[in-house]
Amino acid sequence: MGSSHVPHCNTINLVACIVVHWGETKTWYGIPGDDAEKFEAAIKREAPDLFESQPDLLFQLVTLMNPARVREAGVRVYACNQRAGEFVITFPKAYHAGFNHGVRSLDNTSDAT
Repeated sequence: MGSSHVPHCNTINLVACIVVHWGETKTWYGIPGDDAEKFEAAIKREAPDLFESQPDLLFQLVTLMNPARVREAGVRVYACNQRAGEFVITFPKAYHAGFNHGVRSLDNTSDAT
C-alpha cells in the first residue's frame, strides 16, 4: 500500500530537510527552482480549462502530471529513492512530488535562509 503527494513548493518557499527514521522507501521527483515557470506553463497547457476556472489550482495540491510529459515540455525532472536514515533537502521554488511505498516515520523541518 502506498500513497503519493502532488507537485508543490514548500510553504512560503523555505528550505526543508526531511529524514526518514524507519519504514519503506519514498520515491521523490524534483524540479529545480530555475524550471518552476516552465513547469507551471507545461501543466497549464495540459489542462487549460481547469486552470482557467481555477487559476490557483497548483496551490490546491490536487494536480498530477506524468514526469515523462513534464520532461517532454523541456523541464528538468530528477528522481531519487529515500530510505530509512537518509535525508532529502528541498529548496525554495523547487517543485517536488513523491510516492511513499508503504508506512514510514519521518521528521520534516523548514528553515529560512
